[in-house]
Amino acid sequence: MSPPPAFRRLAAALAGAACLAQAQPLLTVVADAHPPYLTPARDGLGGPYADAFRYLTAKAGLEVALKGVPAKRAYFLAAAEKNTCALDVNFDQGKAETVSYVAAISPVVLQAYVARGNAAPFKNLRDMQGMTLGTVDIAEARDLLSSAQLSYIPIAKPALGFKMLAAKRLEVFVSDTPPAPEDGPPPRKALALTPAERWLICHPDTPPAILAKLRQALRAGLFAKETAFIWDKYRLHGLFLETQAVWERSRQ
Repeated sequence: MSPPPAFRRLAAALAGAACLAQAQPLLTVVADAHPPYLTPARDGLGGPYADAFRYLTAKAGLEVALKGVPAKRAYFLAAAEKNTCALDVNFDQGKAETVSYVAAISPVVLQAYVARGNAAPFKNLRDMQGMTLGTVDIAEARDLLSSAQLSYIPIAKPALGFKMLAAKRLEVFVSDTPPAPEDGPPPRKALALTPAERWLICHPDTPPAILAKLRQALRAGLFAKETAFIWDKYRLHGLFLETQAVWERSRQ
């Protein structure tokens, strides 16, 4: 049985990169796991972010090796080791002097959910005061809720947050990913929060020619139209279309 078209297209791009990238140094790209976008895999990292990044950079003639590391170490490695980049990091103005922010790769679309039958949709974050609030444990969500002086419970896995919401252990759950059918009864969207962006950062001494290729490859991020077949492979086409539309509106 021949492999599906999506696998053949990705394999062809990666094979072409081996020839095109011979004159370029290998880039080590590190990232923390961020399901369902980035997941641990035998070859380092899997998931639609990893596959889309490999596909786009291979088309640009770059050879990359993706490795999983904790988020804090990803920043350190990108700042300290040549030919090293970190994928899927939040923008931090204080770190802009120690790393090169190369390209925004994706939006972070945060959504507040409540169990069906609960409170009316919120008008703003202040409406959540005094409620039992959980959030996916990412910097963008923590910073947003802390700036609004809201107490919250950080939850590592979105699936657990949705199950806690369904079990009424939470009144509100803030997530950057939608619920899956196995997460319990479908919750209701109560408030869309201001989107942020996730970035690719690299060592400050990365050659300008490589930075230029990365910026060109990632000009539309990991939700570029040409990556739709990758998202289809992971059965995330609806999420791809929704996120792409939100990002396009936010950049107008």
